[in-house]
Amino acid sequence: MSERRFRDNCPDRRGFVARAKFGVHLLSIGKAGIRAMALGTLRVSKRKGIHIATVTVSAAVAPDSEAAEAVAEHFWQLHSQPIDKWTAEVTYPG
Repeated sequence: MSERRFRDNCPDRRGFVARAKFGVHLLSIGKAGIRAMALGTLRVSKRKGIHIATVTVSAAVAPDSEAAEAVAEHFWQLHSQPIDKWTAEVTYPG
């Protein structure tokens, strides 16, 4: 998806999860489902030592770009969180 089209569909840059637009509604539903699963199961899974989380990417990201590196860093930060600091989501705003 082009960056312009992405911006037109997500004017507040919070992504498809937070603001669904016509034409991307099916993607929005799927993303919202993933987010709801992560938020709804973190407490129970945490007791079993399982970290369930999601990274929301609210921008177009090209392969091998600085943005791609930044998204990877968000995933790494989630992976590296100590159990008492686990979060269910982080957002890469772009």
